[in-house]
Amino acid sequence: MKRMHDEPCPYYDFGENNKVMLEVGAYHRLKACGIRLPDLLGYDEGGNYLVKAFIDGEVASAV
Repeated sequence: MKRMHDEPCPYYDFGENNKVMLEVGAYHRLKACGIRLPDLLGYDEGGNYLVKAFIDGEVASAV
């Protein structure tokens, strides 16, 4: 599960957009490009979270 936070950040601004819906849109764009991603199992716009499949193994930052 990935929960979105609402704290202000000086180096990016989402404006009036919902971060969950922005991430869902980005997920679909990346999948359409053929990029392998964990499956998006669900999300709750009002609850501010995403649920993605777990993939066992090294994270990209460790490679």
